[in-house]
Amino acid sequence: MEKPHLFKYNRHRLAQLLTIERERELVKEAEASTQEVAASVSSTSVETADSPE
Repeated sequence: MEKPHLFKYNRHRLAQLLTIERERELVKEAEASTQEVAASVSSTSVETADSPE
């Protein structure tokens, strides 16, 4: 290798990029689960509002 110090740098940079990618995946999953919960809550409140008291 012409510049062996770049191997360590590139390995570190790759780890950083993979971490960012994983964080973005986790945010998408959290948003999806939040939307699912919101949808189930709103459908439950619609059912409750339609019930006669």
